[in-house]
Amino acid sequence: RLISKLPYFPDRIVHWAYMQKLNPVFLAKFSNRSYASIAGKGIHAALYHVRFLLLHYPEETAYCLKIDMKKYFQNVDHDILKAQLRDDVEDSAFLVCLYELVDSFDSSSGSGCPVGLPLGNYTSQPFANRFLVPVDRWLEHKGIFHVRYMDDLIIFGKDAAECHAVLRELSDLLFLRFHLRIKENWQVFPVKKRAIDFLGYLISPNRVLIRKSRFLQLRRTLSRIRCKVLESGRMTDRDRSRIASYAGWLRFCTPKVKNTIWFRYFEPVLQLSGESKFRDKLYKMVIE
Repeated sequence: RLISKLPYFPDRIVHWAYMQKLNPVFLAKFSNRSYASIAGKGIHAALYHVRFLLLHYPEETAYCLKIDMKKYFQNVDHDILKAQLRDDVEDSAFLVCLYELVDSFDSSSGSGCPVGLPLGNYTSQPFANRFLVPVDRWLEHKGIFHVRYMDDLIIFGKDAAECHAVLRELSDLLFLRFHLRIKENWQVFPVKKRAIDFLGYLISPNRVLIRKSRFLQLRRTLSRIRCKVLESGRMTDRDRSRIASYAGWLRFCTPKVKNTIWFRYFEPVLQLSGESKFRDKLYKMVIE
């Protein structure tokens, strides 16, 4: 992936100023099922929403369709995005500035209509999230439960046939209206037999786990820090930051999972290092 890194001044300041004006407009457009790049609606809010649907609507969420878009940021169509911005913004002078910003990047290599949003730009994630709001509205209109985090969608159905029907219709909608394709790795499965792998967690009606790859990272990192503390007798600020980061992920798991991982992997490191205040603060955040 190509990551854009613009100068702090003036580019990033200008982008920040644009979003100060656009954020209230975008917030009014977003569905309550839209997450990412929205204040108060990050990973863990999306996690709670999925869990809420599983617990309160077991019949309607018996099956899950999990999809995401193929090279999403690279394929956001400029003309479609600018038409959406035209619906959102009345100030013609501001619109011209937004059009220039959108067209300042093109990943089409001159092979067709300009497409693409640069990863790393302050405006790219809000624009990309706004781009798929009509998909949220389409699913809501059809009475389908779903949660969208940028271009990652969790869509629920009563059975596999319903999920496959939604997949066919949605695939056509995305291609014909937005010029987007769904990745070939889409999945349809019964929620009772398999947890939903979404945003770094494994989510089921009865529990929330950290994804296996992230858990293995957690275990390896804490083991290395423990070995280092045994040798040096102290913990660095970087060590504390890494431990706090993993504790933040653990915080949103279900209680039994949290307790097991905390006492098996966090406690040995924190007790060994004599970090009682740091340990108590994390314990209060994660367990209590």
